[in-house]
Amino acid sequence: LDFQMRVMRLDDTWAPPGEVGELLIRGDSVISGYMDEKDNAGAFHQGWFRTGDLVFLDQRNYLHYVGRCKEMYKSGGYNVYPLEIEIYLNAYPGVNTSAVVSGPHPIWGETGYAFVVPEEGAAITSEEIKAYCKKGLADYKQPSRIIVTTDVPRSSIGKVAKKELQRSLQNYI
Repeated sequence: LDFQMRVMRLDDTWAPPGEVGELLIRGDSVISGYMDEKDNAGAFHQGWFRTGDLVFLDQRNYLHYVGRCKEMYKSGGYNVYPLEIEIYLNAYPGVNTSAVVSGPHPIWGETGYAFVVPEEGAAITSEEIKAYCKKGLADYKQPSRIIVTTDVPRSSIGKVAKKELQRSLQNYI
């Protein structure tokens, strides 16, 4: 089987190792098009299938997953990947789950809003999470608001329903 993958920058040029971009694939086992022609418009680039996944290749050509293109946001001109922030938040003692979505910001354009679910019996405050973020995240990656909650909406398979969280932001802005 023939299978190839490349990493493409947001400006449609190929990314070198170490630079984040969208994963594009092509090969014998990859679809060449959708039955409905209108679905093909943004799904392909010069014969490559656009996966919607943000990745980078390291110097040994190992692929590292960063997040989804649709979830990335720009804060003050910087690309922010919610998965990176969620991994950082989930490492805090007493955090069960976290989810970061973008919301409007009057100066930076967009900013992060973090929903944090503590482990059962843990007492976590938004202030302590905010202080933790200041220690280990660049300024532009720090969520503007930390929302400590008992749970986050989930899909039928248990994944965090980010679109629902995005819609609920109006209650917190």
